[in-house]
Amino acid sequence: MNAAKETPAFLKPLRSISPTTFSAIKKCALNVVWQRNGSPPLLPTSPKTRVGTVAHKLLAEAGQGRLKATAVSINARWRELLEEASADMSHSVLERHLSPLESSVPDIEVLRIRTTRMALDIARKPQSTPREDRSHVMPPSYGHEIPLQSADSLVRGTIDAVIQEDGTGIIIQDYKSGSIVELEDGNELHPKESYQTQMKMYAGLYAENFGEWPDSLELVSLAGERQGVPFTENDCSNLLDEAKATLRRINETVENHPSSSLPSILASPNPEACVFCQFRPGCEPYLLTVEKQGEERWPIDVIGTVESVTRLGNSKMILSLATGADSVKIPGLSSGDRHPALMTLQPGDMAGAFNLRRSRPTAPYSESRLTTVHKLKQTAESGRRSPPDSVLPN
Repeated sequence: MNAAKETPAFLKPLRSISPTTFSAIKKCALNVVWQRNGSPPLLPTSPKTRVGTVAHKLLAEAGQGRLKATAVSINARWRELLEEASADMSHSVLERHLSPLESSVPDIEVLRIRTTRMALDIARKPQSTPREDRSHVMPPSYGHEIPLQSADSLVRGTIDAVIQEDGTGIIIQDYKSGSIVELEDGNELHPKESYQTQMKMYAGLYAENFGEWPDSLELVSLAGERQGVPFTENDCSNLLDEAKATLRRINETVENHPSSSLPSILASPNPEACVFCQFRPGCEPYLLTVEKQGEERWPIDVIGTVESVTRLGNSKMILSLATGADSVKIPGLSSGDRHPALMTLQPGDMAGAFNLRRSRPTAPYSESRLTTVHKLKQTAESGRRSPPDSVLPN
């Protein structure tokens, strides 16, 4: 699949880092560098992630006072945003088969009800409630979608909401479309670690911009669950310093190395980062680690030498790959323009089938909604698997 333009000799350094970006960099810096340089994705975005983006846009518009505080108006805007996202997907070779979103997200009606209900509640409230002695501050210190940046402009971010409730003081809130907790310390639920990092950085930025610290931090789910995030002022300030140091270190690496050598320096193959990475078909460190795909939480990808590509009577395809000592057959692959690379593969080629599905560890592989086939290349002298020029991110 020709998913990218010609790779430039050098990528651009990052101008700034956000709380969300810092959490992502801690998982894998290469993913962020490619993404921030505008590299086209090599794997499709999850439809549920697309809906999450729609939900966030709707809540932002409600908080900015751009929506009428009526259920009819808010539901109409939800449909418009959903149609825009589906139209964008329809223009992508990777995602056109996932459009419209209504057909790709089974619980989309539940997400609609929860999101529009929260948006209506936000739209009915005053858009900002600054204290009289703070009303001159620009941007306002209370309200929705408040942009912040550090004094040196190296850390930037936008807070979803800053509110003040009787008896609670200043509350910074961040809306999340998915789960906001994870299991830690045995069976105890805690706010996700990456979300805690983001919220603490928002608190530090807020204090730096407005001269006062929030009294509490909250993650808010679409279901209305509010999960507090404990923090100290030192923790928040230290995280901002750590983010700046990380940004400088990564930029020094990007500025002093050609893009072709960055994967070996910046990539950090690990299940948590790789399973959601849309660039992994172009990441040589991941391709060299892909044999671990059978282990828990690693992406279900198969990389190997093409043995055969067979078209069945029902127009489906079977791809047979030799992966070391094993021969893996992947049946039920869609033909046509769903997998352009599949139609050009020949015996002896290197190829990868990404985002496969298995009902159980011993079951055969099958195509999922996110499955994508890429043609790869093999380095002659080492036999190593590596991405071809056509799939290397910019």
